[in-house]
Amino acid sequence: CNLYLQEKIMFFSIILPINNAENTLEKSLRSIKNQTFWDYEVLMIDDGSTDASEVICRKYAEEDIRFKYYKRTNQGVSATRNYGLKLAQGEFISFIDSDDLYETGYLEEFFQLIKEYPDADNFWSGFRVSHQPLDCSSEGEIYVSSHSNDISIQTRKQIMSLHEQWMDSTLWNKVYRKSIIDRNNLSMDEMLSLGEDLIFYFEYLDVASEEIVILNKPLYIYCQYNDGTLDSKYRSNLKELYDRLDSRI
Repeated sequence: CNLYLQEKIMFFSIILPINNAENTLEKSLRSIKNQTFWDYEVLMIDDGSTDASEVICRKYAEEDIRFKYYKRTNQGVSATRNYGLKLAQGEFISFIDSDDLYETGYLEEFFQLIKEYPDADNFWSGFRVSHQPLDCSSEGEIYVSSHSNDISIQTRKQIMSLHEQWMDSTLWNKVYRKSIIDRNNLSMDEMLSLGEDLIFYFEYLDVASEEIVILNKPLYIYCQYNDGTLDSKYRSNLKELYDRLDSRI
């Protein structure tokens, strides 16, 4: 089985940037390990951690050949994700943050969506925001594009409506065709520490097909309880960052 996995091209490459995440990393990795869909690789990219993150990652890498660990000097989350994009061997790219979770059917549901809409390039799902520090697998606000349809078909023309629903600005409720990323040399802007994921997706949307296929299920769990997250970080240059972000948009 391991030899087969070594020689085949994976369907999904999951990019997981890590920086001193020992308190949450185990839960994130377990949520990947528990997926009902098995055809994936996990690129665990350690951005200069000084805690026990390496120990946790190496345990998963030793137990499962699909989990691959890389240690780098600290360069920031955008550079870390870009490194993951260079390493990825999967047909589709997925992202997860080291304090968040996949529902067990995350990859399976996306796989079925891709098979049902083979000509599309944009595949999204709903997500849930949890504020529970002890159990972020329960409760929280749900964000979907529709509460009445299991699947919504949108186009680029609806992007601002989707933006108002908070559906467009995150990396992790979407999967991306690796061939489109490679062909257009897409990457995260390493000069931005805010909104770089939104810019990346807009650049992807600009060169991908018009259709956006959205599965209206909260398959990703965003655990927003850590005061050390990028969302809560103080930035003295916040206006400069927003000016640059708005200009790019």
